[in-house]
Amino acid sequence: MHCKHYILVSKKEKILTKKFSQKYLTDLEPDAALSDFQILRALGSGSFGVVEMVRHTKTGQLYAMKTIDIEENTWEGFEIEVRTNRSTSSKFIVKMHYSFWDEERTTGYLVFQLVSGGDFSHLLKIYQPLQEDQVRFYAANMVMAVQYLQKRSMVHRDLKPANFLFGDNGYLLLADFGLSRPMKKACKTFSVCGTYKFMAPEMLQKYIDPSFAEGYTQAVDWWSVGAILLELYTGKSQFWSPDFMVLVTNIVKKEIKLGYSGADFVKRHPFFDGYDWQKLNDQKILAPYEPVFDENKKLKSYREISVIEQSNNALLENESNEKYIDTDFKTAKNAFQSSNYETAINSF
Repeated sequence: MHCKHYILVSKKEKILTKKFSQKYLTDLEPDAALSDFQILRALGSGSFGVVEMVRHTKTGQLYAMKTIDIEENTWEGFEIEVRTNRSTSSKFIVKMHYSFWDEERTTGYLVFQLVSGGDFSHLLKIYQPLQEDQVRFYAANMVMAVQYLQKRSMVHRDLKPANFLFGDNGYLLLADFGLSRPMKKACKTFSVCGTYKFMAPEMLQKYIDPSFAEGYTQAVDWWSVGAILLELYTGKSQFWSPDFMVLVTNIVKKEIKLGYSGADFVKRHPFFDGYDWQKLNDQKILAPYEPVFDENKKLKSYREISVIEQSNNALLENESNEKYIDTDFKTAKNAFQSSNYETAINSF
């Protein structure tokens, strides 16, 4: 069995989802209509629908419109995805501008900001493994996105390189909330969903032990971030096997801890020692790569930002602070040693 997107919704989660929908989403109304948009071209497709570039007929603004087959995904689940996106406002998450659906509630439409830089997996196919300072930058982007969601009592459940998109400035934006759910920090849920090689052990434990019924918490998103980080750094998955049960066993049995205590714990890890989180939040750190577009705004390639450019940028913003340059651009060997990555990440 290949590593793929997967969902097995538990009966308990179906009940909780329906209760959440009845309590919080009764006032949900569309804020646009399909007639407001002109479809220009296809951008991509996935297990839950297609994505197309559209133009707003009145403003001329370009967007990315995701069309969802609600019949296959349940109305309650679609409502939660709408509510999640409507309430989200972060520089590290793709912004939704409009949402609407047909009268029969069989097809839903989510209209997002157009992010034309491709997804993170495209860059990794060319440049992976990345240098340590590059890994740190992208991992920090992911930390900011997950921290934002968890502060708002949400779990994403499908973090992977393909769900992080490149903005024009090279920063990552988290997308695709089709499997997300409202979840407070101390609560648990039970559905098995996501992409196998990035799924946490507590999600997959039931395949090893059918009697396992403890569920999982928001911590599964931190495991996924850590699994992505390892792959960025080494150039390969630490768990992957073409045999499904071997893959599951690798994840469940391997003794690596990945950020069990939340965002503050992750930010204090030696890997991020000295990192300027405020400057990252303000997006004033130059990204390692930036997307390059043609005259039609189609992605052509990625341009690597040189160390000189990064240092010059730091000098312009911190002319009297030489330590800043040393901290953010020259200390590439601060936490991870290429010969011993697993020891360095053991408590992450």
